[in-house]
Amino acid sequence: MSYRDFFGFLCLLCFIIGLWTKSPYAYWGALFTGALSRASVKKGWESPPWMRKLTISTLKKSLGLLDKEDNGL
Repeated sequence: MSYRDFFGFLCLLCFIIGLWTKSPYAYWGALFTGALSRASVKKGWESPPWMRKLTISTLKKSLGLLDKEDNGL
């Protein structure tokens, strides 16, 4: 996960909330987070360590530790 994905998800979430509640603040939040998503790509922001732990490969490794065949369940 990167800042682009994180802010893109927040943008989509704000947009859906804006459609649901018809709140102008939610649309403003979608505009703001969408701009941050694009800025992160243009500026080349590095992902922080806590965000790297949320990647799919890390989750697969942690789920692999709890595999049913390995634990004998």
